[in-house]
Amino acid sequence: MRGMRIMLADADAEAAQKLKNYIKLASPGAKLFLAPSSAADFLRALGEVSPGLVFADVRYFGVNPSAALRAARSRSPDTRYIVYGTYDDAEYIESVMDFGVIDYMYKPARQADVARAIRRGEEEVARIERERLGEARLSAAYEADLPIMRDRFLANLFEGALRDPDEIARSLEYFGVALAPPCRAAILKADHFRDIAAELPEREKHMVIYQAYGAALESVEKGRGVVRIGNFNKLEILLSGYTLAGAVKLLDGIKLAALRRTGRELTCGIGREYARAADITVSFREASAALGYRVLVGYGATIPIEFVELDNRLTHRYPEEKERSLVAAAVVGEYEYCARIIGQIADVLGGAGGIPENLLPKAAMTIVIAVNRRASEYGLPLDGFKDIFPTAGIFGIKSVEGFKAYLEDSFRGFCGFARGARGVVQAEWSRYMKELRNS
Repeated sequence: MRGMRIMLADADAEAAQKLKNYIKLASPGAKLFLAPSSAADFLRALGEVSPGLVFADVRYFGVNPSAALRAARSRSPDTRYIVYGTYDDAEYIESVMDFGVIDYMYKPARQADVARAIRRGEEEVARIERERLGEARLSAAYEADLPIMRDRFLANLFEGALRDPDEIARSLEYFGVALAPPCRAAILKADHFRDIAAELPEREKHMVIYQAYGAALESVEKGRGVVRIGNFNKLEILLSGYTLAGAVKLLDGIKLAALRRTGRELTCGIGREYARAADITVSFREASAALGYRVLVGYGATIPIEFVELDNRLTHRYPEEKERSLVAAAVVGEYEYCARIIGQIADVLGGAGGIPENLLPKAAMTIVIAVNRRASEYGLPLDGFKDIFPTAGIFGIKSVEGFKAYLEDSFRGFCGFARGARGVVQAEWSRYMKELRNS
């Protein structure tokens, strides 16, 4: 490696000169610098020179060389060190090996020792440079692909994969999504897309939603909305600061512009507005549900959820993913986790208000059926299942408190049963594997 920057740190001028001559022989193209005679000025010189390699007498750093090199490592993390000293300095040399030291020599250093150390230094400096270039390339590639990461964040946010308010707030800021609450969601979907896909070439098929995307970007005011392509036939839009009437006018305009560009109609569903970022997914679920009413209202329509489901405040807020987690935890016997999830589901139900009378028993029955199915898939014996989850108890649920109490009591019994069954399965597996390995 030509041009490596090497600094010599030795208070003994004669020893430094001898070492300098050895270095020139081993690496003729190296750029040599002498450290200040006082170790107190070493950090300043290190910052000014930024050497790749430092040859240093361990005594140069005084009575605490490890502290000196720790500070030097902090100042210049990529600099590497070759330390040397007498055999009496072995303890000092050993104390600094964790602070960027890659080799050591004992006095008097020989030309062969210096040549070996130079080779180690060149290899290490080259490795660091490769890593630096690799990190720079990775960073540049990441910045270039940041729109992809932003889109994946929005997809997760809209789909409900993100629920923690603090995480959502940090990610919104990181990706530059500066929308003031409250926000509402809208989904525009190309009508009769199966027919479009069958009759159009691939490019023209995808241009339908892409041109609608362009119309949406032109129409939504900066700082008041985010637009993304949900899939080949769907646009997802998050709006901020629009009244329902204002949102309808905006979305009608986007649909009209898309129709003029593509000759294809779009139907639009609109969710309610919410102040909490964690409720963005609820608004998107509502927008999706509103879209489903196009078979009744008509294709090409703009459908607010307030029109088709005025009083439904629960369906699209209900945490179905919690149900799945509850079932998965139950079949492995994790009751404490189950109890926590049951409490979270009950909190959602309790906050919904105006729950239909027969909804709570239906919700409990759905959970019990899912547990039964998963237990069967796991090979758990189902004898006594009806005793653990009595049907009469389900139909007797009249309140959220009753819903919670029934599930807590039933899951307590089932988790105990599942733990015992798991022990049996594990013992059978252990015997099977032992026989297999011994065969």
